[in-house]
Amino acid sequence: MYHSITNNANIPDYIRAVLPTIRINVTNRPLRNAANRTEPMNRTTKYQNSYIPATTRLWNSLSNETRALTSTKSFKKETKKIFIPEKPSSYYGLGSKSGNCLLTRFRVGMSKLNADTFKIQQSDSPHCHCGYPVENIKHFFLYCPTYNHIRQSLFDSLTLLTNENFAIKSDDHKISVMLHGPSDDEAIHQVAYRVQNYIISTKRF
Repeated sequence: MYHSITNNANIPDYIRAVLPTIRINVTNRPLRNAANRTEPMNRTTKYQNSYIPATTRLWNSLSNETRALTSTKSFKKETKKIFIPEKPSSYYGLGSKSGNCLLTRFRVGMSKLNADTFKIQQSDSPHCHCGYPVENIKHFFLYCPTYNHIRQSLFDSLTLLTNENFAIKSDDHKISVMLHGPSDDEAIHQVAYRVQNYIISTKRF
C-alpha cells in the first residue's frame, strides 16, 4: 500500500499527502538519506507502532533501488527477500528426535566434539581420542580412523541415494550434503536417516 501511494499516479493527492515528506524537500541539502521520508514525531509507543510511522521506518530501511521500482510485482518480490525469511529445509526436521538433535548441534557448531567444547571451555583440549589435534566436524565425519568401518557403509549408501560417487567429492560437498541434505528431494529422507544413523552408531555421544 505504501508503495502504491508513492508510485501510483492515480492515487488522489489527499491520500498521497498522508505520507511523510521526503527529507530533501525539507532540508534542501543532498544528504546521504535525502531520499528517505521523515518519520512523524511521536510521543507514544502506540502511535510509533501505528501504520504510518512503522511503515515509514520499513520504507526507509529499503535501498533506493528497491524503492524506485515502479512495478508492484517487482517491489513485492524484492521486499519478500528482505522481510520474509526462507523456510528452513525439510531436511532439518527429518529422522528420529535424538538423531535430529545431534545433527542440529553439528549444524550450528554446538556439538560435543572436543573442538566445539574446547571453544567454550568445556574440555581441556580440542584433540580427538585417536590422537588427531582437532576433533572437528570434518575429522569426525570424514577422517577419524575410529569410524572407518561405518563411514564406508555411509558413503556407499549416499553414493546410491545421490547418484554420485560420494567418496570422491570434495570435503565441503560431503559435509554440506550431510548437514543440509542433498538437492534430490526424493533421496532426502533416506540421506537424513543414514547420516543420523552414522552419528549414533559411532557411540561418540
